[in-house]
Amino acid sequence: MSRILLVEDDPLQRSLIERVLHMAGHTVWLAGNGVDAIALAMACYPELILMDVLLPEMNGLEATRQLKANSLTRHIPVIALTAYQLIDSLIAQAYGCDDFAIKPVSVATLLAKVDRFCRADRAAECSARS
Repeated sequence: MSRILLVEDDPLQRSLIERVLHMAGHTVWLAGNGVDAIALAMACYPELILMDVLLPEMNGLEATRQLKANSLTRHIPVIALTAYQLIDSLIAQAYGCDDFAIKPVSVATLLAKVDRFCRADRAAECSARS
């Protein structure tokens, strides 16, 4: 289905989300911090990035800001994932996030958000080929 970059520093959260995405048929690349996320996004050009907000080395909001400032990666949708209740859609959007979810996010909510962005990406590809 879709190529997704999952950026999550917590091994348990990373494993659970990765498993859910694989079971839904997606290819998943993993990064544990914002610096690695930028490098991997530049190397693999995923169709979607799931970005934890609180990360070591570089937080997810700053990594998103840098990805959205780059002409090669600005088109990649980013869904911010956070356990921090005070991060809201306005803060996430200010850094360039396309959506956000509060952790722990339910499987149904996560897959609905992923499907929404991946469907839109596939529709754009199809219309570009026509």
